[in-house]
Amino acid sequence: MMKRLAAAFLAALLMLTGVSCAEEVTNADLLAEITAMKEQLAALTAEVEALKALLDEPEATLVGEVDPSLCGKWYADEIRLDDLTFKPAVMGAEMSLTLNEDGTGSLYVTDEEPEAFTWAAQDDEVMLLSDGETDTLTLEDDTLTLNEDGMEVIFVRDDAKATSTKVKKAAVLSDFSGEWLATRGSLAGMEMSLEDADYECRLTVEGRYVTLSKKEDGKVNEGTGYGMLLGGTLTVFGNNGQDLELQMLEDGRIMLEAEMTDDLLFTYYFEKIK
Repeated sequence: MMKRLAAAFLAALLMLTGVSCAEEVTNADLLAEITAMKEQLAALTAEVEALKALLDEPEATLVGEVDPSLCGKWYADEIRLDDLTFKPAVMGAEMSLTLNEDGTGSLYVTDEEPEAFTWAAQDDEVMLLSDGETDTLTLEDDTLTLNEDGMEVIFVRDDAKATSTKVKKAAVLSDFSGEWLATRGSLAGMEMSLEDADYECRLTVEGRYVTLSKKEDGKVNEGTGYGMLLGGTLTVFGNNGQDLELQMLEDGRIMLEAEMTDDLLFTYYFEKIK
């Protein structure tokens, strides 16, 4: 059940993330990374689709009982495939499951018919049974996690948690101080690691002065600006006429959205290194 609907969900994600390699994208390494990311997603989607053809699975049964504390609706917060992370809510999509007190439930994926199942819990696991197939989810830290053939789906109870990362509205200027390195990036709801990329992006914040530097092909380009803080957002007025908005997130990272084309943004996530 979960594999079949996940395959449909990934196919929809692939359509939603049909990013055009427009001429306005000037960072060759970033463009190559995005292209490779799309190819990897297509290959992984094909692999998940192939799982639907498996026929000789043993008849499954449920072991355990209904746990009332788990009843309610759970939302897919993240879907992880190798080094790619997808945020369904950011992309305007939903994957959720509902656990009822009578041992029934349903799984919903955007634009798909809900699929019914029965469920039971034992120890730190929740089993879902549908059409003779069992999916097992692990309960940990108030999350339910499905790990199936290299794909990981993480469910949370609150749909407010299954949204884009929240800005720390009460951030003060000292929260931004220090040196920061961009370790993750996201495009159209897909998140990827930047640690193996052939370029480097850093932030240095000293008081109200902010320096953004990018290293590519051994060359370093940097600019410095003066920042004004309001509601968790540090607006930096650059000396080159370009302004930046740095947002402090509740998880302690800094987020920067950079315009690649007129309708396409690439988001950098910085972690503090000093």
